[in-house]
Amino acid sequence: MKIHSVIHRRYGRFLVVTCSMFAAVGSASASYQSTVQADNPIAYFALDAQDPSGAGTASDLSGNGNNAPYINVFPITGPTPYIANAGQFDPSSASSVNLPNAGILNFSGNITMEAWVQPVAPAQSLGNIIAKGYDAAANLENALRVNQNQYQGGSYSNGVSKMANGGVVTTNWTHVVATFDGTNWNTYVNTKLVAQVADTTGAINFSDSWAIGNGTIDGNGRYFNGSICQVALYTNALTPAQIVNHYVVAELNTSSAGALPVIAEQPQSQASFVGGAVTFSVFAVSASQTTNLWFKDGNPLVNQTNSTLVLSNLLLGAAGNYSVVIGNVNGTTNSSVAALTVTTPANLQWSGAAGATWDTGATASWLNLSTSGTTVFNAGDAVLFDDTPGVPHLHHLQRSGYAE
Repeated sequence: MKIHSVIHRRYGRFLVVTCSMFAAVGSASASYQSTVQADNPIAYFALDAQDPSGAGTASDLSGNGNNAPYINVFPITGPTPYIANAGQFDPSSASSVNLPNAGILNFSGNITMEAWVQPVAPAQSLGNIIAKGYDAAANLENALRVNQNQYQGGSYSNGVSKMANGGVVTTNWTHVVATFDGTNWNTYVNTKLVAQVADTTGAINFSDSWAIGNGTIDGNGRYFNGSICQVALYTNALTPAQIVNHYVVAELNTSSAGALPVIAEQPQSQASFVGGAVTFSVFAVSASQTTNLWFKDGNPLVNQTNSTLVLSNLLLGAAGNYSVVIGNVNGTTNSSVAALTVTTPANLQWSGAAGATWDTGATASWLNLSTSGTTVFNAGDAVLFDDTPGVPHLHHLQRSGYAE
């Protein structure tokens, strides 16, 4: 069987697959739930909330009986066709799932905290995805969360933070994992290791319970704003290979060993100017080594085989559509197309009134010396610093970081 240009459009991302003899891959489908269960979590909640009242029971799929009630968690669409449902958490409704204080959930040392999340507010502070604490009396906490545009995974003890902070929080569905492997706290975002902090302790065992979508005890009120599903807790550190497998199964419903590369970060369209520079980048998830080949307007670019494409000293002819084909032992995946726009820098003179703002691409406070028309400032434009008496000048300019 031969497949040509199979396009899978999902939640603002594109996965374009082209392969021949697809049947030769021979990989059996694998459900996400059974894949997680095979890695032996001690607690596992799909959070595929179905009760429109926001109530009901979140079942523990680990088999360890840590079932817990939904508190104002409402049904919402999940991250992929193979994880179709999730729970919506809203701080204004005090949404959470408070786990029982069961013996199996009280442990120390090696740990994995895993979830799929879609934040509503990337800049939210202390938005706990899953956490034990914060406990002010004991000064202790274990947590995986969103905090000020970063993901954090780790512990806090006696004023010392061992949180591995990294990644960039967006409003896209994201697979987030924090592990302690006996040496380091590690935070992974869509399988990419984005932060690492050395530690000798790992998870801290204290008397508080765990919660999903919130903290506990004195951390109660650290609500997560957005959607969460497939939360799993382990007493071991998942390996990078296991994390990759979970991600690929969620995206393709097949194990990573037999899967094509999955593009987690697509190249983005950009605008620049003659003489400027741009960098296109891509990040693909694969269990085996990948290859890259970049294209411009459908034509391969010789020797451009890295995960980044750097273009410098741009000419007008550099404008066009750029993409990359990523391959592994199972076939190839085409990225989405990223457009490059290249403009000729303008010669400008300040014409704004006192107190006007020098910004980029917004305020028409400039005179284009070639056309005599007013315009905005764009990156790369040449600016005449004119101190002729009577001419508006920059001493009265709110420059927003620009030097005079």
